[in-house]
Amino acid sequence: MFHFDLAEADKVKYTTYMLSKENQVYLNKRRKLASYWPATALVILLLLISLVVWLLINTPFLINPWYVFESFKVDQVDTDIMVISTLILPIISLLLILVIAFMVVLGFLIFRNEKCYLAIIDELNNAKN
Repeated sequence: MFHFDLAEADKVKYTTYMLSKENQVYLNKRRKLASYWPATALVILLLLISLVVWLLINTPFLINPWYVFESFKVDQVDTDIMVISTLILPIISLLLILVIAFMVVLGFLIFRNEKCYLAIIDELNNAKN
């Protein structure tokens, strides 16, 4: 996935540094947490998709603006206040779902960088040997 190669001069420079036991424990903990993220993110995304499907089936007023618009055409919604709130609610719901999806994708990117940083540290740690 990621390869970090040190020049020979840099290997000599970094061989004098050794990770403490506490740092090694910390790095192993970070490595373990980084390995959990893909499965966790997949579960979050599946739950989010399930929520969207469930809302579309059971309460389309909360998620489907086209359904709301069609309901107005056939006069299923009769109060004036419901007009504004019913039009805005599906848009807000969709925006919320998009924000959650963005955060999950951002999490993927953060943990990909974390794995790269761990690989760099491993390479530096192995260079001293």
